[in-house]
Amino acid sequence: MKQIISDYIHLTQMEFLIKHPFVIIGMFVVFVLIIELIWYIQKRKKK
Repeated sequence: MKQIISDYIHLTQMEFLIKHPFVIIGMFVVFVLIIELIWYIQKRKKK
């Protein structure tokens, strides 16, 4: 029963992401910005 519920939630999440592609883009942009920030801090620490 739990498997069916989790599959259903996964499907609805996929549908949501397909209907709202800007959510994926937004998440990707945030992810890239975090990586850039970490990289920048690491570079400054080395100096």
